Amino acid sequence: MMGLDAVISLTMAWLSWRYVERPASRSLDMYPVRRVLVYGLVATIAGALVSQTLQKQQHLFSFSSVAKERSDWYPSRAQKLTTSDGCTVAPKRVDLARGWYQTFERNECPIAPSAPRIFAAGDSHALAYGPLFARYAMETGAAVTVYNMGGCPLLSLQANREAVGQCPEAIEAALADMLPRLRSSDVVFLPSLRLPRYVEQGWLAADPGAQMHVSASEAQAARNAVMPSALKLLQTLRRTGAQVVIQAPNLLLKAPAFRCVDWWTSGNPICAAGVGVAKAEFLALRAPMLADLNLLAGSDAGVTLFDPLPSLCPEGPTCEGFRNGRPLFFDGDHLSAYGNQVVYPAFIDAMRLMACATSECSR
Repeated sequence: MMGLDAVISLTMAWLSWRYVERPASRSLDMYPVRRVLVYGLVATIAGALVSQTLQKQQHLFSFSSVAKERSDWYPSRAQKLTTSDGCTVAPKRVDLARGWYQTFERNECPIAPSAPRIFAAGDSHALAYGPLFARYAMETGAAVTVYNMGGCPLLSLQANREAVGQCPEAIEAALADMLPRLRSSDVVFLPSLRLPRYVEQGWLAADPGAQMHVSASEAQAARNAVMPSALKLLQTLRRTGAQVVIQAPNLLLKAPAFRCVDWWTSGNPICAAGVGVAKAEFLALRAPMLADLNLLAGSDAGVTLFDPLPSLCPEGPTCEGFRNGRPLFFDGDHLSAYGNQVVYPAFIDAMRLMACATSECSR
């Protein structure tokens, strides 16, 4: 095999010298250097334009289901909306001292809001709700502001995640911007990853389940240690008069959906466990965290939980990553664009229920 590799390498080197390098060197003798440079520049620009065009039209010729059905997969593709009468919603970004926020707001044809304004803050799972936030702003006329804190969660009950790196500064910057803007009719939505993953986007641990088997007493002690700071944060938010909605621990899959959807990738070792999880296993996994979040919610009538799980896994022994052939998740835990559609009815009902608590509900 090594001999064959050497023969192929030498053959390719000779072909490159004979048909690329040698003609190019001769052209310098045949043509003025300026002309060669101009031709080279034109070829470079043309190549870049062709490359960009092919990238934009990838869905037309790609064999990948992710590329072909990108409107189902990529949340970023469903964050800009335009109606037939010219109404538009598109995220507008504003940088902060650490991190940034983006606002989804109905433009060109504003309407009286029929649901509360939303201020969302969390890690990448908050950004994954982009299509849902855009639709909410379009249909209700209420603005949604989403804070990106560089992958840092908020109220995750995982001190090791919120205290790492620049997270304290990013969280402080987001709260410093949010708190003065909150009104009693607003809702603060807190979606974050609150459980350890089964799988990352590109690799499995040596034992994918090992991280799930930390002793219950140690895990509970760690959460108990951060409960006082979590209560303090909720009290700070509630002093503005705004309602608070905490996302319950959302579904985790045992394989990243985008890496396992096509027939030529389904045999990848990362896909061996299947794009799903046994429902009983996941319910048991999230039970302790869910109990603690319910304790936090029970501390204040203005705090409640939103649970996407009933929408994503309504029945059956297994929670699947696909529904009718369409992806509910992009990877192992971030909602896809289609997953946003599935969760949206329950989400808007939850937001309007919170508005009812302040006597400002409208249906």
